[in-house]
Amino acid sequence: MTDLVNNLPLEFANWISLGLFVLLLFFVWLLPFSRVRAPSGKTFSDIRIWASALIACQLVLYAFFS
Repeated sequence: MTDLVNNLPLEFANWISLGLFVLLLFFVWLLPFSRVRAPSGKTFSDIRIWASALIACQLVLYAFFS
């Protein structure tokens, strides 16, 4: 099993990590609004928006450096 994993190209690992970030982005938006907002209730306090922005930055970095 170790030989199989070691023989895979590095690009394969990059695609898996990109896919996991996209999956995380999908699951972030499945959370209900009532669970992710601050008590103020303003739009910018929705944590899903901030999580999406950070995941998008991570995806851009992965795409740029891979």
